[in-house]
Parts: sequence; structure tokens; C-alpha cells
Amino acid sequence: MSSFWWLDASHKQQGPVDATQAIGLVKTGQIRADTQVWTEGMAAWAAAKDAPVLGEQFRAAAPPPPPVTGQPAVRAPGAAQPPFATSDLGSPATGGGQLQTTITVWGLFWRSIVVVIGDLLVIPSPWTSTMFRRYVATTTEGPDGRPFEFAGQPGDIWWVFVLIGLCELAAQTDHGRIASLISIGLGFLVLRWFIGKLRPCGQTLEFTGGFWPYIGFVFLSVLSVFTIVGWAWVSKAFIDWQCRNIAGPVRFEFRGTAVEILWRGFAAFVGCMFVLPIPWLVAWIYRWGVSQVYINQA
Repeated sequence: MSSFWWLDASHKQQGPVDATQAIGLVKTGQIRADTQVWTEGMAAWAAAKDAPVLGEQFRAAAPPPPPVTGQPAVRAPGAAQPPFATSDLGSPATGGGQLQTTITVWGLFWRSIVVVIGDLLVIPSPWTSTMFRRYVATTTEGPDGRPFEFAGQPGDIWWVFVLIGLCELAAQTDHGRIASLISIGLGFLVLRWFIGKLRPCGQTLEFTGGFWPYIGFVFLSVLSVFTIVGWAWVSKAFIDWQCRNIAGPVRFEFRGTAVEILWRGFAAFVGCMFVLPIPWLVAWIYRWGVSQVYINQA
């Protein structure tokens, strides 16, 4: 039996429910003629009056009563996933859809500690690094309320994470500068892998940015620190460049400004001097950064 999903009054995705339950929602007014719905076999979201099974209810009966508040349906195990719901995104001119994150202060903090330990021990680094990125990805939600998925596995680029761990150890030796340069180059491979394994709203992405522009931004970021304030503008440009080079059915845009990056960076720097606030400050900066990314159809 087909499963149905629908977008409620606040454009949050609900479902799935089977056809009988969906018809019941039509009768109680929770699904109206103009409610966006999706079921297996549909190429995209559409108004309920134009959907299979439900459309017959609207054609055969009088208009349903006003909607009433109901409990969101629970996702059925193994049910198919609907496509990216774009009805609540608007157009690029209206601002698109904003990303959100559900990370917690301690969830982010202890995973960060585990990543550092994994890199120091080298061998566990493919597992700890993948674990951290999966947490970051799956706590990010699209405009329709659906969390991102992450398809990355520790074995995908295990050698990259191992080399990064070795470079961090070598950074404490006479070959520290060379190790740091190698580590920067490996960071590009990690970025390309991470973007390629992200599944925002079920969509597949690809990072198309070049290696040398990436290296240029990293070195420019280092040099800009000496300007005291210039690093904020370089950071803004670097993030914009990364967003522009994410290719797929959806596109990303960073709306944060350099001034906002600057004052938050200084506030975090001062707060970190007291040590104890560090976990809260890191989560604060991260949440703000995610909230400034907007997603829309490419």
C-alpha cells in the first residue's frame, strides 16, 4: 500500500501514512486541496487535489472542513523517502530556505575531543573523523525540517585521515613545516569527500572547487591574521567560494557578512581566555554559521 507525506501549515514535513490514513486526514481537514503531498510514483510534490487517491476524494465530495490540529505521523520503518520539498523555499529573490542545526554543546564538544585523540593515535582517525562529520551532517536540517544524511564510511579515504594524523605528529619535529603543508593539501581531499557524501534532502552533491584556489584561500587566511581584522573578509570569501562550488540539484548560499564574522570572532576569542566557556562559544559560532546558509533549487 502506498505511503503519503504532506507539508503542514508551517511547511514541516509529516508522514508517512498509508492511503487509508491519508484519506482520513482529508476528511478531517488536516490535508486540504492545496496541501503539498507526495507518494510513491509521483515525480515531485503536488497539491493534494492533483495527487493519486486523494484527488478522487476532493472531486467526489464537498470541500473538507477547516483544518484541525493533529499529531504528526511517525515514519514507518523502511518507508520510501519523498523528494526534496521545495514549496517552502520560495525563489532566490525571496530569500530561499534557511538551514538549521540541532547540535548540542556537549555533543559537539566531546566528539571534538575524540577527533583530537584519534588523530594523535593515528590508527583510529578514520573512524573518529568520520564519526564527527556524520554527527555534523545529520544534525543539520533542510528548510523542510528533514535532517541531512551522510553516506561516508571510515574506509572511503582512510589513508588521508592516517596521513593527517602522522602530519600532526610530525609537526612537532624538525620537519614540521613540510608536514603542515602536506596536511593543508590533505584537507582539500577531506572537504571534497565530505561534500560528496552529504545527502541534503535526499540529493547527491559534488564539490567542484579546484585544489589551487583552495590552497590560495588557506594561505591568504593565514596571512590575513596579521591584519587583525582582514581575516573576517577572507573567511567570508572562502565560505562563499565553497558554497558556489557545491554542485547538485540544490545550491547553497552563505548570507553572513564579514562584519558579523568579525565581532563574533573577537567575542569568542575573549571568551576563550576564560577557558570554561569554550564549549558554549564553539557551539554558538557553529550554530550561527549554519543558520546563515540558505539552500534552494539549482
